[in-house]
Amino acid sequence: MSSAAAYSTIRTYLEAQWSTTPLAWDNEKFSQPDPAEPAPYVFVQITGGQYEQMTVGAETRTANRWQEEGELLLSVIVPMGTSSLLARQIADALFALFRGLQLDDIEFLDASIGLGVAAEDRGPWWLLPLRINWLRG
Repeated sequence: MSSAAAYSTIRTYLEAQWSTTPLAWDNEKFSQPDPAEPAPYVFVQITGGQYEQMTVGAETRTANRWQEEGELLLSVIVPMGTSSLLARQIADALFALFRGLQLDDIEFLDASIGLGVAAEDRGPWWLLPLRINWLRG
């Protein structure tokens, strides 16, 4: 889990900037689109929380610079059998929101699109993962 500060900052930004598809957040109620009228959506997870001391020599150890690192995991979910192109277009648009972004004290770094898989736990859906690394501090 990321820190509450990182989570809140990233979530607020994403919700304000993204309107292409619904966003589903971990451990929150979400009504999946009806498979009879399929529509893509994005499942969002924000992980991290590894803190590393980046400087030494401050008056107290806690006064040194500390850095948190994590990942923004965006699972683009589209109806099964509709090809991967739509999911890739959504993933590209999501990454464009974060490419080169400095958001308060969070810097977004490299990203990767993973291997698409059937989202069997969700019904007749196909999932394409997008991972964006970030640093805070």
